[in-house]
Amino acid sequence: KIIINHENVIPLAKAADFFNIRKLFSLAENYLMNSYLNKLAISCFEFSKTYSLEKLRVHSLNRIAVEYWNNKEELDVTKFDPEEFEIIVKRWGGYTDKERCEVFCDYIITWITYDEGNRKSIFPKLLSLLRLKRCSTNFLKSKILDNIWIKESLNQNCNCQILMEALIRD
Repeated sequence: KIIINHENVIPLAKAADFFNIRKLFSLAENYLMNSYLNKLAISCFEFSKTYSLEKLRVHSLNRIAVEYWNNKEELDVTKFDPEEFEIIVKRWGGYTDKERCEVFCDYIITWITYDEGNRKSIFPKLLSLLRLKRCSTNFLKSKILDNIWIKESLNQNCNCQILMEALIRD
């Protein structure tokens, strides 16, 4: 009998894949789907990408969004591709308190700045997923409206520009 735990689940799954032991692989995958240990969230996500486990990948991204915020841990958002980052931001969009909205907005800016040429076009979409009315006016002005590339991006999207101007007036 094999006991699966948070310390051996990833190595067991890799060995199960290597030796083509599907039942063990499936047990490891189920363990990861049902595990809510924060330290497994990133490993679980990376594992899901390696083995093309879409359901586990989305589940891991949602867990990353929640767990890293709840534990006040710094999250390196730069490694996520646009689709993955959008899943995380959608999850964050449900939060309504000022502090979280401002931190999430900073994460978006960090993510885009890491690869600005390829990522800034998605900025209006990501920004629309957050509850910006919860952010302070000073935050919005300093982080968003005073940032040149963000203004350029918003100017290309009339709906976002109107939204931002309305927020600043309120």
